Amino acid sequence: MNQTSPLDIWVSIAQILTALIALVGIGLSFWFSIKTLREVQIERVISQRPFLLFDYGGFKTLIEFIKHEDNKQYIQAYWPKINENGGIHVPTIGKLKNYGSGPAIDIKLKWIVEEVTIKGERFLIDDSKRKELKYSEKMNINPIMT
Repeated sequence: MNQTSPLDIWVSIAQILTALIALVGIGLSFWFSIKTLREVQIERVISQRPFLLFDYGGFKTLIEFIKHEDNKQYIQAYWPKINENGGIHVPTIGKLKNYGSGPAIDIKLKWIVEEVTIKGERFLIDDSKRKELKYSEKMNINPIMT
Protein backbone atom coordinates (compact mmCIF):
# COMPACT_ATOMS: atom_id res chain seq x y z
CA MET A 1 0.00 0.00 0.00
CA ASN A 2 1.08 3.46 -0.80
CA GLN A 3 0.95 5.81 2.16
CA THR A 4 1.29 9.58 1.92
CA SER A 5 3.45 11.31 4.40
CA PRO A 6 2.30 14.36 6.37
CA LEU A 7 4.82 16.45 4.44
CA ASP A 8 3.15 15.52 1.15
CA ILE A 9 -0.24 16.59 2.54
CA TRP A 10 1.19 19.99 3.61
CA VAL A 11 2.77 20.45 0.17
CA SER A 12 -0.59 19.77 -1.51
CA ILE A 13 -2.39 22.21 0.82
CA ALA A 14 0.31 24.85 0.23
CA GLN A 15 -0.07 24.51 -3.56
CA ILE A 16 -3.86 24.96 -3.31
CA LEU A 17 -3.48 27.98 -1.00
CA THR A 18 -0.86 29.50 -3.28
CA ALA A 19 -3.20 29.13 -6.29
CA LEU A 20 -6.11 30.71 -4.36
CA ILE A 21 -3.95 33.63 -3.16
CA ALA A 22 -2.72 34.16 -6.73
CA LEU A 23 -6.32 34.27 -8.01
CA VAL A 24 -7.29 36.78 -5.33
CA GLY A 25 -4.23 38.89 -6.24
CA ILE A 26 -5.10 38.82 -9.95
CA GLY A 27 -8.72 39.80 -9.18
CA LEU A 28 -7.60 42.68 -6.93
CA SER A 29 -5.12 43.93 -9.53
CA PHE A 30 -7.89 44.00 -12.17
CA TRP A 31 -10.21 45.82 -9.77
CA PHE A 32 -7.55 48.44 -8.85
CA SER A 33 -6.59 48.98 -12.49
CA ILE A 34 -10.23 49.53 -13.54
CA LYS A 35 -10.78 51.89 -10.60
CA THR A 36 -7.62 53.84 -11.46
CA LEU A 37 -8.63 54.03 -15.12
CA ARG A 38 -12.03 55.48 -14.17
CA GLU A 39 -10.38 58.07 -11.91
CA VAL A 40 -8.06 59.10 -14.75
CA GLN A 41 -11.01 59.44 -17.12
CA ILE A 42 -12.89 61.62 -14.61
CA GLU A 43 -9.80 63.77 -14.03
CA ARG A 44 -9.37 64.20 -17.79
CA VAL A 45 -12.96 65.39 -18.15
CA ILE A 46 -12.54 67.77 -15.21
CA SER A 47 -9.27 69.17 -16.57
CA GLN A 48 -10.90 69.94 -19.93
CA ARG A 49 -13.70 72.03 -18.44
CA PRO A 50 -13.88 75.78 -18.81
CA PHE A 51 -13.12 77.81 -15.70
CA LEU A 52 -14.75 81.22 -16.08
CA LEU A 53 -14.03 84.20 -13.87
CA PHE A 54 -14.89 87.85 -14.07
CA ASP A 55 -11.95 90.23 -14.10
CA TYR A 56 -10.55 91.07 -10.70
CA GLY A 57 -12.41 93.76 -8.82
CA GLY A 58 -16.08 94.34 -8.62
CA PHE A 59 -18.28 97.17 -9.71
CA LYS A 60 -21.94 97.98 -9.56
CA THR A 61 -23.96 96.89 -12.53
CA LEU A 62 -26.53 99.36 -13.73
CA ILE A 63 -29.52 97.47 -15.04
CA GLU A 64 -32.40 99.16 -16.75
CA PHE A 65 -35.94 98.11 -15.90
CA ILE A 66 -38.42 97.93 -18.76
CA LYS A 67 -42.12 97.07 -18.92
CA HIS A 68 -42.87 93.36 -19.28
CA GLU A 69 -45.02 92.09 -22.15
CA ASP A 70 -48.10 92.15 -19.93
CA ASN A 71 -47.43 95.87 -19.13
CA LYS A 72 -48.02 95.22 -15.44
CA GLN A 73 -44.50 94.80 -14.09
CA TYR A 74 -41.02 96.05 -14.76
CA ILE A 75 -38.27 93.54 -15.46
CA GLN A 76 -34.51 93.78 -15.88
CA ALA A 77 -33.32 94.57 -19.40
CA TYR A 78 -30.20 92.50 -20.05
CA TRP A 79 -30.83 92.03 -23.74
CA PRO A 80 -29.52 94.25 -26.54
CA LYS A 81 -32.03 96.78 -27.77
CA ILE A 82 -32.22 99.49 -30.38
CA ASN A 83 -32.07 103.02 -29.00
CA GLU A 84 -33.70 106.18 -30.38
CA ASN A 85 -30.85 106.86 -32.83
CA GLY A 86 -31.13 103.38 -34.36
CA GLY A 87 -27.98 102.07 -32.66
CA ILE A 88 -27.84 98.87 -30.67
CA HIS A 89 -27.30 99.23 -26.93
CA VAL A 90 -25.78 96.16 -25.27
CA PRO A 91 -25.69 96.37 -21.47
CA THR A 92 -22.24 95.36 -20.20
CA ILE A 93 -22.03 93.27 -17.09
CA GLY A 94 -18.30 92.66 -16.86
CA LYS A 95 -15.43 91.00 -18.65
CA LEU A 96 -15.58 87.22 -18.35
CA LYS A 97 -12.36 85.30 -18.98
CA ASN A 98 -11.83 81.55 -19.44
CA TYR A 99 -8.91 80.29 -17.35
CA GLY A 100 -9.70 76.61 -17.98
CA SER A 101 -8.34 74.43 -20.73
CA GLY A 102 -11.75 73.54 -22.18
CA PRO A 103 -13.90 75.66 -24.48
CA ALA A 104 -16.69 77.73 -22.97
CA ILE A 105 -19.65 76.99 -25.23
CA ASP A 106 -23.28 77.94 -24.59
CA ILE A 107 -22.57 79.62 -21.26
CA LYS A 108 -25.40 81.17 -19.27
CA LEU A 109 -25.06 83.41 -16.24
CA LYS A 110 -27.62 83.18 -13.47
CA TRP A 111 -27.96 86.24 -11.26
CA ILE A 112 -29.22 85.87 -7.73
CA VAL A 113 -30.58 89.26 -6.72
CA GLU A 114 -29.76 90.07 -3.09
CA GLU A 115 -29.99 93.84 -3.00
CA VAL A 116 -31.49 96.49 -5.27
CA THR A 117 -30.72 100.20 -5.08
CA ILE A 118 -33.17 102.52 -6.82
CA LYS A 119 -32.51 106.26 -6.65
CA GLY A 120 -30.38 105.89 -3.52
CA GLU A 121 -32.86 103.69 -1.68
CA ARG A 122 -31.70 100.14 -0.83
CA PHE A 123 -34.00 97.13 -0.90
CA LEU A 124 -32.95 93.70 0.37
CA ILE A 125 -34.42 90.81 -1.63
CA ASP A 126 -35.43 87.77 0.40
CA ASP A 127 -36.80 84.39 -0.70
CA SER A 128 -40.40 85.60 -0.77
CA LYS A 129 -39.46 88.53 -3.05
CA ARG A 130 -37.53 86.17 -5.37
CA LYS A 131 -40.85 84.53 -6.23
CA GLU A 132 -41.89 87.73 -8.00
CA LEU A 133 -41.34 87.71 -11.76
CA LYS A 134 -38.71 90.44 -11.89
CA TYR A 135 -36.49 88.73 -9.30
CA SER A 136 -37.21 85.14 -10.39
CA GLU A 137 -34.53 82.84 -11.73
CA LYS A 138 -35.99 82.65 -15.24
CA MET A 139 -35.77 86.45 -15.61
CA ASN A 140 -32.17 86.57 -14.32
CA ILE A 141 -30.44 84.15 -16.68
CA ASN A 142 -28.29 85.79 -19.29
CA PRO A 143 -26.70 83.88 -22.17
CA ILE A 144 -23.16 84.98 -22.97
CA MET A 145 -22.93 86.24 -26.52
CA THR A 146 -19.51 85.48 -27.99
